[in-house]
Amino acid sequence: MAGVIALPKAVVFDFDGTIVDTETPPFLCARNEFARHGLELTLEAWQVRLGRTDLPHWTEWLERAVGTPIDRDEIRSRVLEEKNRLTATQPVREGVVALIERCHDLGVAVAVASSSQAEWVHPNLRARNLFDHFATIVTRTDRIRSKPAPDSYRHACALLGVHPGDALAIEDSPNGLLAATSAGVRCVVVPNEMTRGMEFTTAEAVVNSCAEIAFARGR
Repeated sequence: MAGVIALPKAVVFDFDGTIVDTETPPFLCARNEFARHGLELTLEAWQVRLGRTDLPHWTEWLERAVGTPIDRDEIRSRVLEEKNRLTATQPVREGVVALIERCHDLGVAVAVASSSQAEWVHPNLRARNLFDHFATIVTRTDRIRSKPAPDSYRHACALLGVHPGDALAIEDSPNGLLAATSAGVRCVVVPNEMTRGMEFTTAEAVVNSCAEIAFARGR
C-alpha cells in the first residue's frame, strides 16, 4: 500500500535489510553450508532469525541437524569472509538516499537504530557515503537490548530530543516493527527479499521501496 505519512520530527532507519540488503548474503552463505552437508535450509526456517541477535549462531542448528560435531569455528570464519564479500556488493536500497535528502530539506532529523555492532554498521555506512547524513547512529555497541526490545528506538529518540510519538521508523522485519511500535514509534515497513510476504499488520504502511513514502503537509 502507498505510504502517505504525517510529517514526523525524526525518521529513524533500521540498517540491516532496510538501508542495505545485508540479510540476503548471510542466508545464501548458510544455505550453501547446509547443502555441503546434504541438508536443506529453507527461507521459512531462516526468517525467525531476521532482525534478532539473541539467538544461537546458525552453525549450532547445522551441528544439531548433522548429528555429529563439526568445526563450527572454521565454518564461521570461512562463511564470514564470503558474507562480507557478498555484502560489499550490495547497493543502498531504492529510495533511501532520496528519502534522507527529503528529510534534510524538510528539517526532519534522521538517525539509525540498529541491533548490530558499530563495527559493522559504521564501515558499511561510510563505504556508501551515508555515515555523515545521520544525526545519531544507535547500535548494540551502546549496550542496549537487541530488537524486538524497544531500546534502540527509545535511545535514538532521546538522543534526538524527539518524543517517540513524533518519530517514524523505517524497518524491514517483524522484529524491527515490534521494536519500533513497542517504543511508541510509528513504523513504515519496506520488506526485502528475505521478509517479503511476512506479517506486518501493525505497520503504518507497507511499501515496496522508500521511494513510495510520501509525507503529508503539516505535523
